[in-house]
Amino acid sequence: MLYTRTRVDLRGAPFTFLKFRSMRTGSGVDIHKSTTADWIYGKSGGAPAGRSGCAAVAEPVVKTVHKITRDPRVTWVGRVLRCASLDELPQLWNVFRGDLSIVGPRPPIPHEVERYTEGHKRRLEVLPGITGLWQVSGRNALSFDEMVRFDLAYVETWTLEQDVRIVLKTVPAVLFGKAY
Repeated sequence: MLYTRTRVDLRGAPFTFLKFRSMRTGSGVDIHKSTTADWIYGKSGGAPAGRSGCAAVAEPVVKTVHKITRDPRVTWVGRVLRCASLDELPQLWNVFRGDLSIVGPRPPIPHEVERYTEGHKRRLEVLPGITGLWQVSGRNALSFDEMVRFDLAYVETWTLEQDVRIVLKTVPAVLFGKAY
């Protein structure tokens, strides 16, 4: 079943973002809003780095994940979809429609953008993507400020060659359990 959510695209315009549903129907967003606010304001405590609900990867724990780990709203099928990043496949339709690019900053949720400074909003100067520089550089183990720095570096230095390198780094990140 498809799940739609409003996301913010290039220059801050809203669009309908597609994913396969991984949570129970009717799951509230309040916990996500609270976790996102904590992440943006640097108060994220999180759990050890690793993919939410996926088998642990044997590597040293150095950072924390800003996402909700072991989220009770996620179904067992949803955990499988998320572990393999298959919940992201419907976003290819968003690429076809022109809402997303394959590579670019991830499109934020409107309540995230409400908390952005003008500097943060510079992430919205390019078409958002399914994968990007921050996803292959630590993704959910990064602080909000680190994520913004990676996205702004991408915006300021975009090249087709860089996009190809990011796509090539995305494949093993997804296949070998580093997609968080």
